[in-house]
Amino acid sequence: MPYLLVVAGIILLTRSAMSLSNIEDPFDLKIGVVVETEKEKNYTLEVKQNINNQPGVKVKLDPVFLINLTNPIRSVLDICKEMVSERISALVWTQPAADPLIVPTVSYTLSFYNIPIISTLSRDTIFDDKSVHKTFLRTVPSQSEEVSVIVDLIRHFNFDEIVLLVCNDANGRKVQSEFMEKCFNWSIGIPYIINYDPLTNENRMFISWNLNVTLHQGVKVVVLQGSYANVRAILSLATSLNLLKSYVWFVTENVLDGDLSLDSLPNGLIIPVLMHGKNFTYHIKDVLDILQKGYTVYVDEYKLNSIAPTKCGNETSVWKTGYHFYEALLNTTLYQEKSESLAFDKNGNRLFGKYIIRNLQRSGSNTVLKEIGLWENEFHPNENADIIWPGGLLEKPLGKDISNHLRKAANSSLTSFIQPFETHLWILIAVSVSVVSIVLYLLDRFSPFGRFKVTKAGIEEGKVLTLAEAMWFAWGVLLNSGIGDGTPRSFSARVLGIVWAGFSMIIVASYTANLAAFLVLDRPDTEVVGINDARMRNPSPSYKYGTVKDSIVESYFRKKVELSNMYHFMKDYNKDTAAEAIQAVLDHELDAFIWDSAVLSYETARNCELTTVGELFHRSGYGIGLQKNSPWKERISLEVLRFHEDGEIERLDTRYMESVQCSASSAQPATLGNMAGVFMLVGSGIGLGIILTCFEVFYKRKLTNRREEEMAKKALDKWRVQSTNKDHQNHNKKKPRVSGQRHFAIKHRHPENNFSPKSQNSVSNLTDSRPHSRSDSLASSQTPSTSLNLKLFDPQYVKRHSTAGKASNSAGKSFRNY
Repeated sequence: MPYLLVVAGIILLTRSAMSLSNIEDPFDLKIGVVVETEKEKNYTLEVKQNINNQPGVKVKLDPVFLINLTNPIRSVLDICKEMVSERISALVWTQPAADPLIVPTVSYTLSFYNIPIISTLSRDTIFDDKSVHKTFLRTVPSQSEEVSVIVDLIRHFNFDEIVLLVCNDANGRKVQSEFMEKCFNWSIGIPYIINYDPLTNENRMFISWNLNVTLHQGVKVVVLQGSYANVRAILSLATSLNLLKSYVWFVTENVLDGDLSLDSLPNGLIIPVLMHGKNFTYHIKDVLDILQKGYTVYVDEYKLNSIAPTKCGNETSVWKTGYHFYEALLNTTLYQEKSESLAFDKNGNRLFGKYIIRNLQRSGSNTVLKEIGLWENEFHPNENADIIWPGGLLEKPLGKDISNHLRKAANSSLTSFIQPFETHLWILIAVSVSVVSIVLYLLDRFSPFGRFKVTKAGIEEGKVLTLAEAMWFAWGVLLNSGIGDGTPRSFSARVLGIVWAGFSMIIVASYTANLAAFLVLDRPDTEVVGINDARMRNPSPSYKYGTVKDSIVESYFRKKVELSNMYHFMKDYNKDTAAEAIQAVLDHELDAFIWDSAVLSYETARNCELTTVGELFHRSGYGIGLQKNSPWKERISLEVLRFHEDGEIERLDTRYMESVQCSASSAQPATLGNMAGVFMLVGSGIGLGIILTCFEVFYKRKLTNRREEEMAKKALDKWRVQSTNKDHQNHNKKKPRVSGQRHFAIKHRHPENNFSPKSQNSVSNLTDSRPHSRSDSLASSQTPSTSLNLKLFDPQYVKRHSTAGKASNSAGKSFRNY
């Protein structure tokens, strides 16, 4: 019995010791670390030691180092030989890649064995493809986030169109797809995309020509992506082609890699720079902390501590539970008070990235990267920072060219004939007509050879060139209408007339050309040139198109990276069947429908309202599906060949594809809507002419009546004055003399009443032949005078005596002399 108790005590003590040993002896985690220098290796060992010495740790890090790997294949072989053989459970890559293929090659190899790899520098978007790099993580954000930063900057500066320059490689195509999707979401147009190959001496000329042509199309906001060498080379080409001033250049952070100084970069670039992006000491501590914490979660949660593979080369080396370790790392978050927290998204990219937005500014020989804002989920500008734009401009460029020659016509069709010229140009033309008319009039008047001649006796007036005729001549030449006889006569005026005729010819020709262009712009564009049309590649709600849901066509657009923008746009307009989509086109719900060419050709042959446009794409043939090793396979194939040889296929094509003859004319005559304003102008001219004529008639009548009234008033006033004077003279005379009476009668009657000589003599004789009293004399002198002056206003009296009055002049003179 005591023996049994002793044995039981020993067993209990042994288990307690083993349990205590398990607590005090944590797991060792073998990791591989690739660094660039011995200094970085020593710093990594120092950080590892600090982490391992923390109290209560369950996992201790045990690193294995490789330094300065430069070749993709050699790097994989060295990692398998030096690290995998040591049973590493993860690989940390901190070295800047001398070759862009090194990290992807190593990542693909280790992913095959389910060994996680964590990079502190690689930001290429190709690592987002988890079908290839399924165990890849990084402590830096992907370039997809940099795309979001640049798009936010474009929105902040209110630019609505950009030119995208991306390298024609896997990473560049992925960046292009990200830009197209994000710009589409924010209604930013990308009318031009340049996919350039890595610059060499052979393709430099072509890239230079393509760059020069594209950047002169009006859009002046450029986004440049690529490797360090390519970005620097393209910026050098842009400088030589003078494509910097008045442009805006957003450049990815790669431009700051390498050993060249900032002095080789053009002034005014805007570059988003990841905070702590290339800080080795910052990232290595985060990586080791996340590995230690993640492996602890892996052991506690999955109750696993399986051994990693020891060699590369066959499927038996795959680490069965290694992917669980990757998932544990993916779901681990490292919260830190003094620095940024570390967490990963579903693709293994770091979250919570911060970017410093820098502006390259040059002042003399001093070049600096000035901070103009901070991006953390959105852009926060530095209000006190002044931005220098390319070319040294202080004012933000417009981002596009606004053509002053041909602009899109306004919506109002009534003013279509006015829009070829701007308002100030119409005003200048009207002023020019007035000035030329006045100068023509003055030249022709004062010229010695003009229609007016200045002599000693005065101005001898021939056929007068009036100011109105000069104005008519100027308008007649301008409008190419008849000018009549009112033309300049002097040489100086005719020279001016010739110059005016040349001016008019240029104005009329320019107006005619611009009017034709505006009438064309007024018509809506009804056709596209295919899926490469700008309206298809840069979709907008004003031009809607789609295909059939879950069809092979939709799958084609989904798989093509360069068509991803179209794919996302089409999802809202795709229909369930082809018949439904075709009806939507007829009902103007869709502007275009993308589908199989044979079906579309059949439908357009039946309906002239439909047409097929553009070239065929994604060519494929039809096939008849049969059971494998079916005896019908050969017989059906032979029958199809016989149909081709006998022309049956062509007859079927003619029957079903060409059964309806549609008019091929595409000419569109000018409509009344385009020319309505011209007809309204003519109608206005007619109405104005009628109104002016009525005004002239009314004015003439009123002027004539006024003149007649004035003449009558003057005659009446004159008669009254003369009558008053005669009465005054008769009262002042005591005894009128015969001669005086005779003189009074003749002087009073002859000038005003135009009496005949006979009547005058008879009156005179009566006053001389017999004496009479003073009262008789006054009566005899006043009565006929008054009666005659009253008869002056009788038209019949004036008419009767007009001839006699004219004939009495000579007799009156002799009588007065007497």
